[in-house]
Amino acid sequence: MDPELAENNIGIIPIPLNGEMNMPVGVPNYWAVNKNKDEKVVQAAKDFLDWMYTSDTGKQFVLEQFKFIPAYEGYDESKIADPLSKEIYGYATEGKTSGWTFNGYPVSWAQDILGANIQKYLAEEATWDEIVEQSIAEWESSRE
Repeated sequence: MDPELAENNIGIIPIPLNGEMNMPVGVPNYWAVNKNKDEKVVQAAKDFLDWMYTSDTGKQFVLEQFKFIPAYEGYDESKIADPLSKEIYGYATEGKTSGWTFNGYPVSWAQDILGANIQKYLAEEATWDEIVEQSIAEWESSRE
C-alpha cells in the first residue's frame, strides 16, 4: 500500500452508541491447546503461548511479524504496524470500544445496505442524517 495513502487518507468510522463514539472490536481467531494430547505436548503448547505473550522476542513477533493489536499490557504500542490498528488501539485504551455485533445483522444488511449507503455519503449523494435514517429503516424492514 502507498504509505502516503495509508497515513493520510484512511480512517475508521466509529459507531455512535449511547451518545458516545465507540469502536466495535473483537477477536477473529483464538489460540487453543488440545487437551486430548500427551501431557508434555499440552504443557509445551502452554509454555509457548506464555513465551509468545510475555517475552520481549515473543512480543516483537506479535507486533511486527503477526501485526496484531496487543491485547495485553507491556507492549511497545509505537510498534503497532499500521494506522488503522493504531486508531483501534487508541479507542481500546480509552475504553471506547464495544463488542462486534455483525453476527446479529439481518442477512447481508451490512454489505448490501449499510455499505452502499456509506458509499452514497462518501460520494456526497446523501447527508449523514439521511444515511442513518435510511439504514435504520432498511434494518427494521429486514428484521420483519
